[in-house]
Amino acid sequence: MQLCDAFDHVIDGKNRMAIPSSHRQEIPESPTGKKKLYARPIIQVTANGDKRRFIELIPEPIFIALAQKESQEDSLELSMEEQDRRRGLFAGVKRLEIDDQGRVVMPDDFLDRPENKSDQKNYRTAVNILGREVVVAGVGNRMEVWNAEEYHRRFDGVGKARTT
Repeated sequence: MQLCDAFDHVIDGKNRMAIPSSHRQEIPESPTGKKKLYARPIIQVTANGDKRRFIELIPEPIFIALAQKESQEDSLELSMEEQDRRRGLFAGVKRLEIDDQGRVVMPDDFLDRPENKSDQKNYRTAVNILGREVVVAGVGNRMEVWNAEEYHRRFDGVGKARTT
């Protein structure tokens, strides 16, 4: 499975986001016949203090293989650093199912509510990491979902997203 290319998308008012069809075709079905992704927020701090924030989407078979590899180590014998790494890998991960229209629903705890509470049901944006406009980028065996403005600022000309 090789997920390539980047696409501009929008998270709608019901928190749904389309997975690009070229990416959906590469994701294998689970034993239940559905396609599932595991989503986790990533915040990386570079040496100069710059933050990179995005959501990583991992196809179910890749995530299961990663979890099985991790479970081979006895967690009672892990160092604190290894425990922190494992916690960072699994804590906050949400399982998303791709619906018949090729969309996933971004979980509520990935969502940031607007200041005006009366406007809340009509306007939702994904986690402090994302806005309504996003880029879904294939990065090998995974996808990344970035705030569109940040993605284009960082990668314009290198990983130029296409509209679908």
